[in-house]
Parts: sequence; structure tokens; C-alpha cells
Amino acid sequence: ILMIWIKPEIKNNSDFPWIMLVYLLNVSILYNGMIWGQVDIIQSFFLFVACYVAYQQKIEWTILWMLLSMNFKVPCS
Repeated sequence: ILMIWIKPEIKNNSDFPWIMLVYLLNVSILYNGMIWGQVDIIQSFFLFVACYVAYQQKIEWTILWMLLSMNFKVPCS
């Protein structure tokens, strides 16, 4: 949803990392992670890196970052 909202503002590829920082440095995301002790921000970081390398059309790196994102938070059973 964030990318759909910001996509008209992207002028070139160098703007994309700054847009990722809008999410990663969001106060509510940081507050949730620091106060409640959740590590979802790390999983989200891996997902955003995967989106970034997919945007650059680097398929091998996209698969790697997506696998890291999916495997980071293993459910406790």
C-alpha cells in the first residue's frame, strides 16, 4: 500500500532506498519493537530488501532475501 501511494513520487532508482526508510524509521514500528520486545521489524527489513532487489530485477538476490524473511520468524511449536 505504501508503494502504491508513493509510486508517483519516484523519479529514479536512487529514490527507492529513501522510501524504504520512511517505513523502517516509522515511530510506531520502532515503538512496537522496542517496547513490546517483538522482532517483526527484522523480518520486515528482509522483506523490504527483497522488494528493493526485485525492483532492480536481480532475481537470485530476491529469492535469497525472501527466504531469509520467511525463515526468520519460525513459529514455536
